[in-house]
Amino acid sequence: NKLDTLRGQYVRELHKETASKKCGAGADDVYKSRWKFFDKLDFLRGVVTPKKTISNLDTTNKENGPATSAESGQENGDLPVVAPPAKRPRKQEFMSCIIAAVDVIKSLQLQKSATSAPQPQDDDEDVWFGKTVAAKMRKIQNEDVKVEVKYKIEKLLVQAVRQDTSGAFCPF
Repeated sequence: NKLDTLRGQYVRELHKETASKKCGAGADDVYKSRWKFFDKLDFLRGVVTPKKTISNLDTTNKENGPATSAESGQENGDLPVVAPPAKRPRKQEFMSCIIAAVDVIKSLQLQKSATSAPQPQDDDEDVWFGKTVAAKMRKIQNEDVKVEVKYKIEKLLVQAVRQDTSGAFCPF
């Protein structure tokens, strides 16, 4: 709406003028609006009133600018007391939280790996033997032959475990 725009601009210009007078400046330093409609809308000076606001500072600051009662939307005394909005965490604080979380995860992983059963070493003689047997088994094409070889290997292993636990040595 054009009238609202004109009134809003007048209020902003009027605020600049009154703020420059409050600073304790000399007569030459007082702001004088150059806006072409300011003098024509000067009749609004008695109509517009400063908007009553709630300050979150210790002292009351009334330099928040004049406004009409229609702009405030509420009666001046009916404004609710509102706590200042919580500050958003800064990126640096956010990153420090992420770094701390990563450190916790790493320490948990270290604890888990320390308490878990030790993994067999790849340089273990038995592991290499098992890998060679597996490679040779893959070369066998006939499935019946493969099954027979696996059976014989397992049978030999069972016999070896029994002999090892009984303590008696007996060649196969």
